[in-house]
Amino acid sequence: MQKQQVAAHKLHHIHYPGTPTYVTKNLFFPNFNVNLNPYYSIQDIKLLGNAKVSEDAIQIPDVSAATVDPTYQAGRAIYASPIRLFDPLTKTPASFQTTFSFKFTSITTTTANVSVSDKRHGGDGLAFIIAPDEYSIGKPGPWLGILNDACGHYKVFAVEFDTCHDPEFGDPDDDHVGINLGSIVSFKTASSSKANVSLHNNTVHHRAWIAYDSQRRRIEVHLGSDGDRKPSEPILSSPLNLSPFLNEYMFVGFSASTGNLTQIHSILSWNFSSTNLAMVQKPSAKICHKNVAHQVSKYTRIGYTAPPSSFMIFVAVIALCTVALICFYYNSARSDHASTVNLVLLVDKKQKPTPPNKPRRYTIMEVFKATRRFSKLEILGSDVKETIIVYNYFGNGSLDRWLYGVGVLPWGRRVKLIKEIAEALCFLHSKGLVHGNLKTSSVFLDHNYHAVLGDYGFLFFIGKAESVVAGKKGDVFGFGMLVLEAINAGKKTSELNGGEGNQTSLLGSAWSTHERGEKAKMVEERVGPCGNSEQAGRLLKIGLSCSLSEKNGRPCMEEVVQYLNTQKPIPKLPPRRPPELFPGQSTAGFGLSP
Repeated sequence: MQKQQVAAHKLHHIHYPGTPTYVTKNLFFPNFNVNLNPYYSIQDIKLLGNAKVSEDAIQIPDVSAATVDPTYQAGRAIYASPIRLFDPLTKTPASFQTTFSFKFTSITTTTANVSVSDKRHGGDGLAFIIAPDEYSIGKPGPWLGILNDACGHYKVFAVEFDTCHDPEFGDPDDDHVGINLGSIVSFKTASSSKANVSLHNNTVHHRAWIAYDSQRRRIEVHLGSDGDRKPSEPILSSPLNLSPFLNEYMFVGFSASTGNLTQIHSILSWNFSSTNLAMVQKPSAKICHKNVAHQVSKYTRIGYTAPPSSFMIFVAVIALCTVALICFYYNSARSDHASTVNLVLLVDKKQKPTPPNKPRRYTIMEVFKATRRFSKLEILGSDVKETIIVYNYFGNGSLDRWLYGVGVLPWGRRVKLIKEIAEALCFLHSKGLVHGNLKTSSVFLDHNYHAVLGDYGFLFFIGKAESVVAGKKGDVFGFGMLVLEAINAGKKTSELNGGEGNQTSLLGSAWSTHERGEKAKMVEERVGPCGNSEQAGRLLKIGLSCSLSEKNGRPCMEEVVQYLNTQKPIPKLPPRRPPELFPGQSTAGFGLSP
């Protein structure tokens, strides 16, 4: 073993020059009371879904509101900042240790979902998780809020403390511990009775110890009673390579859920520490004298007048020949196009650095390189347009990706995105411009999850005033459909043209919900209780008002922004009728008859 470590150390220094160091992170929460714990701030813990900090403990679910149905709830409580748990250079995972005390409290429920045979103590359990993001919540019930389905690949590590027996997920009984790797099916489980512990005991505070050794590639889980010493024998122990399930930075915390059976999962205290290998780069022994001379001449009054060497003259000649060849190749490759781009543009000035939340303008040279000399193989679509628009890359993707795939957008985030989209459209319309292609796939989320409009329909190039007016009407209608999708992502706008008329469409469903006065039922089930049925009803009315014809009261975007940001009364909606189409718009996709 010692010889292998020496060999690995030498190989490491050959491929990764630098000084190895260890990055450590420690979290210490003896309790969650801001008045008693000097190390704790309310901003340290981020709550997602149905979770809260109450009575010196984290509780999942939050059942303090009398209107909240405690069944089928899911929530997460994670440390608000990501922690470095993987070194991408050496492919080395971090070692970590965590211990926490917790208790389960059964809830008596009389909902129609619980049959007589199901009325027993328990719930679906709690899990310590290491997750790649700070905004995803999984399904309630047996999914423990960890995952949404078994198909997608989601880098998550979890140790579950489960009090529900789900044979379809391979559970051994209704009182067990399991280790999960990107799956809701535990790759290794053990009954809690092995540690002389019953998770169903409501009067006992339990304590778990989880330790991962990155050098030995091994994990150990201990379970006991809070206040007792750590048991000598682990309840679970297994070889484990966590590398495939870790990004460089991950979020740590807890996830829990309820199903038909309900219980409050309380975390009373929590300590976490990690140690990760990192490389401190050594300073280079070389000095670039040419750059020093350039900087002296640029930033001081001392001129740098050294005569050019013969080598520099040779390099200059080669560079001129290269530029000439590029000009010849570029002009010949682009000769079949109606318009040509002058090579002078290729030496456009570099743009000043801009903040990450601001759009930036790319130089022609940057686009030239990124598209491999405007190669035809890089073309995604073409038309008779000399104008080229280059969009920033948004790693968080488009809004439809979050509504129908990745995870669950919290209610507050959805409302914020709706307001940001409305304000952006209002700004466009105030400048005499229109978007022309508004839909959930045309809205992108930046690194701070703010809405950014893209994928324009290019109607703002049309000079006719009547075309702009029609485009604005279309933007308002599209915004209304986007609002209905955002609050109820159960059916996409693209599905509106199927079924038996409007009753099977999202718009028809929204009208029916409004007419029946069932505001809360319009909110997507995965979001859970939004906590503000009045806000949900107001958004529903705004979305429906945008689908009205102009003579029946379709608002402009300036009025929509006022409805969203103030309590300005929304005009009463007339009886249901199909929306008026703006000139040139097809009825396809709106569930309407021609």
